[in-house]
Amino acid sequence: MAQKTTTLTSGTVPLTAEALAPLSNPYLEAWHRLQKNKASVIGLIVIAFFTFVAIFANFLAPHNALQYTPSNSYRPPMWVQSANPADADDPTKNGKIEFPLGTDTIGRDVLSRAIYGARTSMMVGLIPTVIIIIIGTTLGMISGYAGGWLDNVLMRFTDIIYAFPDLLFFIIMLTALRDTWIGQLMNGLFLLFVALAIVSWTGTARLVRGQVLALKEKDFVEAARAIGASPLHIMVRHLLPNSLAPILVAATFRVPQSI
Repeated sequence: MAQKTTTLTSGTVPLTAEALAPLSNPYLEAWHRLQKNKASVIGLIVIAFFTFVAIFANFLAPHNALQYTPSNSYRPPMWVQSANPADADDPTKNGKIEFPLGTDTIGRDVLSRAIYGARTSMMVGLIPTVIIIIIGTTLGMISGYAGGWLDNVLMRFTDIIYAFPDLLFFIIMLTALRDTWIGQLMNGLFLLFVALAIVSWTGTARLVRGQVLALKEKDFVEAARAIGASPLHIMVRHLLPNSLAPILVAATFRVPQSI
């Protein structure tokens, strides 16, 4: 039996249902719009560059970031003329400049420390943000879509977490668990990630809940319910894609706040 194909025409070019199917994916449409925005593409390139630097810091850093020599005290960057010739790098030595960004007061290479610092900053900024977005988006979407008593319970729980002082919670967590295996994991960064995620998801949850409350009464959601779509399908395929814009904006503000 021949397969039936739906064909539309746009001017003189026939458009089949198979050709139109990829364009109906909201995630692909968002990616295509992102590619057309030059500023966003430049931002992605910058993020990709620093991600590359953070991943390959071991190979890119010219010196050990923690190595210091008391006799090799402060040296200025290569473009600064020092009054003391012993403090400046000799560009002819070994055919290269040894410390392009200079050293700190105890002789540690600033460039190497900046490269390794990119790794720490990316981890502290991105990992807690991903956890915060996942927790906040999940709870906010369930709360906004379900409504009723479940909405009240989740929002009152959110209010309790929101009312707790962030800095006090960080101090309690780091002081109480610093000497445990959790506090020693990843040199203490794991505990910091957990502490940040526990108290910082409330704003994202409220934001997503507001978006879902506005979207769940729209015609496309009612149509999905009419054809028997499950609540999970509606939230993932319809509500989440249409809520991505404020979620991404919140994530971009969260990264520097975490750092």
